[in-house]
Amino acid sequence: MSSRIVTPIIVHEYTIFYCVDPTPQMVEGVNPPKYLGEFHSKWREVTKINAESLDDVFAMMQGESWSPTGEARSHIERLGLTHTSMSAGDIVRDYLGNYYICEHVGWTRFNLIPEVYGL
Repeated sequence: MSSRIVTPIIVHEYTIFYCVDPTPQMVEGVNPPKYLGEFHSKWREVTKINAESLDDVFAMMQGESWSPTGEARSHIERLGLTHTSMSAGDIVRDYLGNYYICEHVGWTRFNLIPEVYGL
């Protein structure tokens, strides 16, 4: 009897946020939000998915993968968004609560600062 070592595939939940107006991110460069309020005003939660890595998230969130015949179009429009495929400026939150912004190539981790009013 031969024994095989099976490496388990570990997947985690990721929450996907698309930028409401991705044009500045594409033209001026990718800038993550600094404050929680800015994040909530300029990005919309699109979905949650299970994936092995951020790169898998990117591949899975391309329109031809998750909406090959336009199934997501009405969902995207209801959220006030204009793009189906993940692109530079979109954000992913991992299962630990870490935030990453999609760059033109790769990802950058960032932190959000909650606003404190009245100080």
